[in-house]
Amino acid sequence: GELPAFDPRLPWHWTALSFRLSWRESYLSVKLTRDAMTFSLLKGAPLEVLVRGERWCIAGTVTVPLADQGPRLD
Repeated sequence: GELPAFDPRLPWHWTALSFRLSWRESYLSVKLTRDAMTFSLLKGAPLEVLVRGERWCIAGTVTVPLADQGPRLD
């Protein structure tokens, strides 16, 4: 089936971005910084996500390291 997929990049003047996500019956809190993307399962069944093509299972709180932001967004 389909998975939520992320290839995150922050605009140069942002230090972080936080949001909540509902996917099917699961609810996540997501925080993006320049170095990592942290997912916390708030409610529901564990959920698999893709971050830059790599699969991660979110069953509690998972921090995915981000080695490179890629091209800067202005």
